[in-house]
Amino acid sequence: MCRFAEVDTPYFARTTGSTSKLSTHRDGARTLRGNGQPVQERAPRRPFGIAAAALALVAIAIPVFITFRKTGFVPLSSELPGAA
Repeated sequence: MCRFAEVDTPYFARTTGSTSKLSTHRDGARTLRGNGQPVQERAPRRPFGIAAAALALVAIAIPVFITFRKTGFVPLSSELPGAA
């Protein structure tokens, strides 16, 4: 059974002239990358499957947007390139 307790931690003012070593974007990207690596090793199908589905959706949407910009109409699925 886990037990939790509060621990008093002394915090002090930063010394004059020092700067923070924290970087919000860099540290956030490092955290996301660190969290994503174990997922890719344990179950690679999920993250790569999500990326493949997103790319497939974009690949399908591009011809629709191009046709809409040219004609002002959304084509039927049978009119899209590659449709049987």
